[in-house]
Amino acid sequence: MILDHNIARRFIDTYRRLLLVIDADLYGINSTVPLLEKLQRARKKLVMEPSLMKRYLARASQDDEYGKSMLTAIETLKLESWVYLRDTRSYSIFILADGSAAFGVLGLTDRIRDVVGGSGVFFEAGVIEINGHYVCDGLIAGVVLLGKGYMQSYTKTLTSLRQQGHFHKQVAQSVPSVHTDQLQ
Repeated sequence: MILDHNIARRFIDTYRRLLLVIDADLYGINSTVPLLEKLQRARKKLVMEPSLMKRYLARASQDDEYGKSMLTAIETLKLESWVYLRDTRSYSIFILADGSAAFGVLGLTDRIRDVVGGSGVFFEAGVIEINGHYVCDGLIAGVVLLGKGYMQSYTKTLTSLRQQGHFHKQVAQSVPSVHTDQLQ
């Protein structure tokens, strides 16, 4: 239910560096703004203005092959409002808040349940594609616990999405794979 530790570490390092550069470029360096807020606002800006990624790529080291593969993964970022329904043995079930699709999502370093404190939760988060899997970016905002009625409704939605072929467990066309032995 979580990403390989070495790949997760590499993603987190690359993602954090990218978001902090974007934040500093847009808002200047301000030590009074909490780190999580900086990362979340930069992520939102990145999604709204994809040209920011191109600017960062132009500055990135040409020698860092594994950083490049992480940047390629970051380009797949989907920032959405999600319903985290529950865990299975292999993944966490995320449903788009509008009920149009569902995904089997891995956590970066922890199970989603452990990060948000339980199942049946609505929140905003990014989902990226790494090594053929959907992975939560770990920057979770606006957590709201869902009541029993909402849980039942989203469980029915999941059943319907599965029947319609709108439940995605693996990425159809994945970005370049990153193998743990390459990160050592």
